Amino acid sequence: MVTKFSEIYELFLPQIDDYSMSALDPEEIEIYIEKYLIVGLLTVNSSIYNTLNIDTSKKEFETELPLFVKIMLSKAMKLEWLKEKKFSEELMRKSLGDRDYKAVQGTDYLKQITAVEKELKAEIKRDLISYSYADKSMYGGLI
Repeated sequence: MVTKFSEIYELFLPQIDDYSMSALDPEEIEIYIEKYLIVGLLTVNSSIYNTLNIDTSKKEFETELPLFVKIMLSKAMKLEWLKEKKFSEELMRKSLGDRDYKAVQGTDYLKQITAVEKELKAEIKRDLISYSYADKSMYGGLI
C-alpha cells in the first residue's frame, strides 16, 4: 500500500494562513506545497526511517506511512513554510532599512516569526526523540 502526498497536504494546509495561495489555481498550489514536503523530508527522514522512498511522478510514498509519520511530515512542511516567510521578511527589512521596516511592519513581527520557528523546531525534535524511544508495537500502526 502507498501513501499519497495529498494525505500529508491535508494535514499541513490547516496549520497555515497563506493568503497568497488563494490567487493560485489548484495545480500551482500543489507544486508550491510539494516543495515544502520534499525539503521537509530532510528534517525527519533519518529519524523516522532510513529512507522514505518516494515516487514524485505519482506523488506518493512507496509505503503506507503511519499517522505519526504523516503528522511529523506536515510539521516539517510547516517549518519550511515558516522559514520561507522569515526569509522574505528579512529581505524586506534589508530592502527598506530597519527604521522604515519597523514603521511598516511593526517592531516585533520578525521576532515573533523567529520565536515560532524555534518553538516548532524544538517540538519536532522532541517528537522525533520520543518516537525513537517508543515501543511502536503498542500503537497499532499509529507510529
